[in-house]
Amino acid sequence: MGASDGAPYVFALTNQGIEIEIAKAALPDRHLKFNYMSLSRGINEIESQRIDFFSPVSKISSDKIYLSEAHIYYQPIAFSLKKNNFKVQSIADLKSCSVATFQGARGYFGARFSAIVENMPYYRELPDMTKLIMLLKSERVDVVIVNFSIFSHYWVQANYKIEELYFHDIFPLVPAYAAFSNEQHRDEYNKGLKNSIINGTYRKVIENYLPKETVTEIMFLQTTALETE
Repeated sequence: MGASDGAPYVFALTNQGIEIEIAKAALPDRHLKFNYMSLSRGINEIESQRIDFFSPVSKISSDKIYLSEAHIYYQPIAFSLKKNNFKVQSIADLKSCSVATFQGARGYFGARFSAIVENMPYYRELPDMTKLIMLLKSERVDVVIVNFSIFSHYWVQANYKIEELYFHDIFPLVPAYAAFSNEQHRDEYNKGLKNSIINGTYRKVIENYLPKETVTEIMFLQTTALETE
């Protein structure tokens, strides 16, 4: 399994985190070996069949990749420095901002966001969370867009105060998928993911890392998806 380091979803030093533990729950009969890398490298490794799967990815299209069902939902937030008093109340308001975000963001946020990106004064996607922290703190960008739990973790780890930040909640929860190089492995994962949701293992995993209200939202989406199958 390939993954990108990003607590609380992936703790590379300890092979723990939401992404890791969901995969273990979905593939209980497999001995997983973990490789940590950027998203772009991960996609290349799958297409070259040097790894079996990578997680998470957006809903990418490739005839060499088999996507799982949505295994988790991320809460992206637009962060700015409170002292700058930026008024960002919708995705459209980002068009006048300089923005940095995580690698692969356009795939998660859809066509509307991608169109707005074209008119931004500055837009960049980076795999390194510490660089995103630095860009916002040093005011080299106006806004950073990242999952709430991930960015908050690294901001505090850098000895900065959460009170310095303003949270612009302008994005819905976005689904994430696991990308496989083999269709049969993807099907095995989907079956195991479904079983882990039904038997309660899945909920226990996300409850260890995410706020109660986020867990409730994710479980609603996952159980609704099962009911409509």
